[in-house]
Amino acid sequence: MDILRNITNALKTAFPGVKVYATMGNNDWFPSDQLPDTSHFLYNATADLWEDWIGDQNQVENFRKGAYYTVKTTQGLRIIGLNTNLYYTSDKLTADMTDPTGQFAWLEEVLRNAKTAGDKVLMTAHVPPGIHVPGKVKRFYTHYNTRFLDISRTFSDIIVGMFFGHDHYDGFKLLQKNGGSPGVPMFMAPSITPWRYKIPEKSGDPHNPAIRLVKYNQQTGVPLDIHQYYMNLTDSNRNNASDWKIEYKASEEYGQTDLSAVSVDNIIKAFKTDKSLLDKYIRYNTVLANGDTTVNACDEKCRAEYNCGFIMMNEISFDSCYKAQVGGSARLCSSSLFIAMFATMYYVLI
Repeated sequence: MDILRNITNALKTAFPGVKVYATMGNNDWFPSDQLPDTSHFLYNATADLWEDWIGDQNQVENFRKGAYYTVKTTQGLRIIGLNTNLYYTSDKLTADMTDPTGQFAWLEEVLRNAKTAGDKVLMTAHVPPGIHVPGKVKRFYTHYNTRFLDISRTFSDIIVGMFFGHDHYDGFKLLQKNGGSPGVPMFMAPSITPWRYKIPEKSGDPHNPAIRLVKYNQQTGVPLDIHQYYMNLTDSNRNNASDWKIEYKASEEYGQTDLSAVSVDNIIKAFKTDKSLLDKYIRYNTVLANGDTTVNACDEKCRAEYNCGFIMMNEISFDSCYKAQVGGSARLCSSSLFIAMFATMYYVLI
């Protein structure tokens, strides 16, 4: 609770009067990952901290129930802040449930009302759905992954962007509609924490700390660009001073005028034929951690993983895609790992 309070106070001091839409991360809890489906001291205490940010007493009560809420910006966009930690495969408290805290039922109602009202929606949460590479890592329990994606597809005409943390890698995906057309772009922000994971037996490869600014249309919510910044950890340690630099601007690197679903679909299609473009993505994926080492180590099988991971959201479709690209007997280039993420909250400032 002290950590949550310190971070909240730091943001309020740095951004006075600015609305912050915060969501809890899996390591904002103790024991880590074990977020419950019942009211709890930490839900209530965090709701008290963020009450003025949320600014709606009914939604503060939703947060007390399960750390989720929805609000509208002054420009009319609807923000939905979810607690997807409840669906995380490391949460043993919710493994056998169907709808912990009633969040799915609540989400469907909010989206139906938003559609009736003509609202566009931005969704933010910590743990992302889908299959994540390298390593074919599944974050959600299968039944939660299916339901979350089904709801999102149903309302893909009003959801214009999803923003997640947790992965510690810089990445994006595209949720396709049932017919295969572009649905909803999904963006995973890299972490300030300089490891992908850290468990008692092993630490993941280090990477540079990173933070991003997302440019978006305030009326439609459509993401327009990402300006990704990073701190060269080696140089900063050597000089005993942090030095934040622009790593890339997505519009320049990927040649699109925005980051809408159609534009992200264009980028993903280009990756299949333009090796150098996918090389850029892989290099940025690890926040320039190892120069070109990561790219050079990525062979045909590795690239097939990346290409399938962009749009295949469950194990069956991912495996089918992968085998089609590299042959039925091929093995994944990276073994799947049980990963305990050391991540914090995902913040959206508007």
